[in-house]
Amino acid sequence: MTQVPVNPTDISEHRQVNKVEGKPYRTGFLNAFWGGSDTSDPRVLLRARRENVLSSSQSLHHYTSLSGLKGIIEENGFWASDNRFMNDAEESWNGIKLAREVLQHKAKRSSEPAFASILRNVDELLASPRQYGHLVACFSTARDDLGQWRGYGAGGVCLCLGTVGEAEAPLFFGPDHLPYKAIYDDLRKRVLLLSVLRGFEREYALDRIAMASKWPNNHDEHYTQQLHLKISGCILGFKDRAFQNEAEARIVLSHQQVDSYEGGLRFRVSPLGIIPYLRTGDHLAIKKDGGRLPLREIIVGPAPHQELVAQSVETFLRQSGYANTTVSLSQVPYRTP
Repeated sequence: MTQVPVNPTDISEHRQVNKVEGKPYRTGFLNAFWGGSDTSDPRVLLRARRENVLSSSQSLHHYTSLSGLKGIIEENGFWASDNRFMNDAEESWNGIKLAREVLQHKAKRSSEPAFASILRNVDELLASPRQYGHLVACFSTARDDLGQWRGYGAGGVCLCLGTVGEAEAPLFFGPDHLPYKAIYDDLRKRVLLLSVLRGFEREYALDRIAMASKWPNNHDEHYTQQLHLKISGCILGFKDRAFQNEAEARIVLSHQQVDSYEGGLRFRVSPLGIIPYLRTGDHLAIKKDGGRLPLREIIVGPAPHQELVAQSVETFLRQSGYANTTVSLSQVPYRTP
């Protein structure tokens, strides 16, 4: 594996070196985690493509029941539930296996012993039981899809999300609420993992240059924590090729972000236990800016009384302030049980 070249002059292109108690301190691990925000930087754009970050112009869809629709409108957002208790939690273990293979491969070939140690520590963390999961809100890029209607049956609806007007709430925004398309191809999964590792390796090398005189005692620990969080989040976008027709997209949040949500972590009861979750509408940025969800359209799925259901949905939307949201009927020829 080739090493990431580092030039001392590159430091000026990245995060500024700060002073902590008069000593140099550079938080490269945060720069590596978030990947930078300068969209004119080709490296930022390349990383966004590798991570399957959706553009702001991309329409997203959420299939749910009428009860789910009512809750989403009233709470002005979606539930991001702990992935440990999701139906497809087994897929994350397959992602962990792949990530561990890549970490071990990279650690054996790293020319920096300290960074190789960080990679091995992250490998051990992935192998150990998880005290906390990630919080995931699920969407799809597929509109009016037969497979999705089969999953929700009679009376389901599809929420079509995208730009509506100036009064909309910022459901999708960086760095917290970025939607990622699921990755179904194993080669693309490996490419993404290696890209993440190279980003952390590069920042670590720059930190070594910037803080050569005084290396903070907990700096390697910070790198381990942030790299573990990043890899764990990436894994949640890995799906088996057999499910690629779902065209899934996700917002992935960590428990470290809980303080950014009014009311913090919430809990609900399900057959799998007492499930932790966050409500996206509780994000402090959304609470501050106000506005409603960017809801372009609601499609009423196949149902025995489809037109009557559509009338009820339209009445509910108008009463809730969604005057510009279209209500339409699914065109999928599907007979519900």
